[in-house]
Amino acid sequence: MRLFIFLFCLLSSIASAYSAESREAFAARLQKHVDAVRYDPIVRQSAGRLDAKLIKVAFAVGADGKIQRVKIVSSPMSRELNVYIVRAFERLDPIKNVPASIPLSFQVSLSIGGK
Repeated sequence: MRLFIFLFCLLSSIASAYSAESREAFAARLQKHVDAVRYDPIVRQSAGRLDAKLIKVAFAVGADGKIQRVKIVSSPMSRELNVYIVRAFERLDPIKNVPASIPLSFQVSLSIGGK
């Protein structure tokens, strides 16, 4: 009987470790993932400016974790640089372990430029 209680406790602790990721935790992980756009070589070269500018980008995350339907919501940057930013988002590696319960549309703010 004690063995069954021990196994039950062990399995319940393992199951809680694999429980669904919260929306906030996924959003933080996603923000960190897309922050890599700031370091894309073309974006860095095109945004080679001393003052950082804040842009807002909306996108969807597919079930496979691929970022798609990227759209610049607001940006003080040139139209050409906005195209480079969209392409950099589309070139990002898929984000791993996308929870099924998470909405797939997001909007993030990124600081582009600055030293």
